[in-house]
Amino acid sequence: MFGLQIRYLSFFFGLISILSFFNIIYSYYFNLYLNLDTYYLSLFLSSIMAILFYILKISPKKTSIFQKILTVFLGYILLPLILSIPFYLSIYNLTFINSFF
Repeated sequence: MFGLQIRYLSFFFGLISILSFFNIIYSYYFNLYLNLDTYYLSLFLSSIMAILFYILKISPKKTSIFQKILTVFLGYILLPLILSIPFYLSIYNLTFINSFF
């Protein structure tokens, strides 16, 4: 597959899961229970993606420019997709496009 670049995606999804965990703690501290299930969903999905990308096998070959571009493209699509889940499922009734951007 595309080796070391997949580890970068794993790192960023792990960072998103840590930050969503902090968001859950913040919500519990200030008794903001309205959107707590969306934060749990975001935490679960980002943790699963981080673990999946981490356990994929790394090929020892040198990466090509196509693999690097594919990694950046996946990063620009998948990371905002996970980050938009709490906004889309919130009480503010945002559309998917508005929550994505």
